[in-house]
Amino acid sequence: MTRGENKGGSDLLDRKIAQLLGIQSQQFKPTQKLDDAIRLLSLRYRGLPSSYEWGVKIEESSLGFKAFVAVQPTTKNAAVEAEPWKRCLVAGGPSEALAVTIVVITRETWAFTT
Repeated sequence: MTRGENKGGSDLLDRKIAQLLGIQSQQFKPTQKLDDAIRLLSLRYRGLPSSYEWGVKIEESSLGFKAFVAVQPTTKNAAVEAEPWKRCLVAGGPSEALAVTIVVITRETWAFTT
């Protein structure tokens, strides 16, 4: 899924999200670039890699876009069958990149409040 810049995001918002998630990068633009937003799914707080595999499906809606995110634990042993994907979050936004970024922020908020 490679697309150009998405409207709805901004450099200021990207800096605030990077600060919130503890990610050190000036080139990272998750509210403006869909690829960067999807890459956020594989990262956790402070930019650490997630121990889960994350997938996203994006659909256009009457209010913009919806991101449907599913999670699957990664298997460390090839002989063990992988668990099925489980849908866990849905978020909407004015652009694809913002919808995915909102899902990531929601996931991280849940991680620190539960």
